[in-house]
Amino acid sequence: MRRNERLIGRSRMRNQFALAALAAILFSGVHAHADSEQFGYTEERDLLTVKVGETDHIRVYMGLKTVGRLQGFDQRRVSIPQRPGEDGEPVPPLTPGSLETGAQYPFGSMDFKAEFLDAKILTYWEFFIASRPHASEMQGSQGYILFRGLPGGQMDGFFDFVEVKAGQFEVNFGDHIYRRSSNSRVQQNALIGNAVVDPRATETGFEFRTRRGPVRASFGITDGSESEDFSRGRGVGYNAKLWGNPLDNMRVSLSGYYVDHSSNPSGRESSQSNMHRTLRDGGPYGGILDDGGAPGQVFIGAGQKLGAGQFDVTTSLGALELYANVGYAEDSNINGSAEGSPREAYWYYTAEGVYDITDRIYGALRYSGAMADSVGGESSDGYVNRYQAGIGYRITDFILAKAEYVHQEYRSFDDGQRVSGVDAGKNPSFDGFLIEVSLAF
Repeated sequence: MRRNERLIGRSRMRNQFALAALAAILFSGVHAHADSEQFGYTEERDLLTVKVGETDHIRVYMGLKTVGRLQGFDQRRVSIPQRPGEDGEPVPPLTPGSLETGAQYPFGSMDFKAEFLDAKILTYWEFFIASRPHASEMQGSQGYILFRGLPGGQMDGFFDFVEVKAGQFEVNFGDHIYRRSSNSRVQQNALIGNAVVDPRATETGFEFRTRRGPVRASFGITDGSESEDFSRGRGVGYNAKLWGNPLDNMRVSLSGYYVDHSSNPSGRESSQSNMHRTLRDGGPYGGILDDGGAPGQVFIGAGQKLGAGQFDVTTSLGALELYANVGYAEDSNINGSAEGSPREAYWYYTAEGVYDITDRIYGALRYSGAMADSVGGESSDGYVNRYQAGIGYRITDFILAKAEYVHQEYRSFDDGQRVSGVDAGKNPSFDGFLIEVSLAF
């Protein structure tokens, strides 16, 4: 019986993966007239327009973003692990059903940009005033200097073609980073939740990015983590990306990432990459499954010896925009410097469509999934699906209201296999609705 379930699950996943890949291929054959800059793939710093101060050589801008949500979820076959009770005895595992409808914490972000020498040099920094993992704490997210030139025209020939970023910044991996919600920065996301696999990390280092040409490129060298670590064996992170517009209405990109911290001493303070492992900004679904900082997300590996690649394609057909990605991530040694070298690996994919009904109202659909190859060092045929449908209404240029229905399910995992804190072997699932109102300037 179990073997038949595995074969059925594997067949389903192959079909789903094939559909996602086919969608990406089909998108690449569509042609319409559209400007290559109409995809909304703009750095957050370049959207700041509120000037708060200026001198002869410096201009300072700021932004503020806040979001409120109401949610109502049902969940099935969800097992919450035993925990100590008031008398010290363990409380039996729970299998909760429906959750109460209610409001989430209000989350907020603040960012600043300062331009020097007619924007040849600028600094950008972003703070999370409140986030799901740290609802009562302010945290830094990004802070870097961007060089597009030097005083007196030094190295103008170089900076005509390349810009250099130094500091802590979001790794340039995938085009989904321009379409996702990040804490209260949500208006670039047509829906409320993100894809079920949502790779994002900020790391400290340097990035070199070309400024022109039919094919653009970036290359980054970082410390492979978000925290300072000088221990012997700490790895170095490498990321690279190529992107361009093969047709006027189309953008494609190919991204890669690699880091090896597996020789670093294991422990709580050792270096770990956050790419595919966790999300500092948390997630928009509250209280479900393991009730963690980003519940419902599928994380891959332990940030030790991670290699990942992702292909993205976006096309614009007038009022309709289509987006898809396919990616693979493998941590080939989730134990790090501890004994043994078990691996964890997944294929993952997303297909999304956004249709502008009017100038202010749109509808959106998204399917995303993850297909396990190995979980916690054990082979797996399990898979996770997430379906999202929503509508958005732009009340003003800076206030956006959204509503979303989401359904997520785990299938074909072995008994006891845990996926990002969730007992996936019980085939858990959840569904429900969210309403979100956000303000951003």
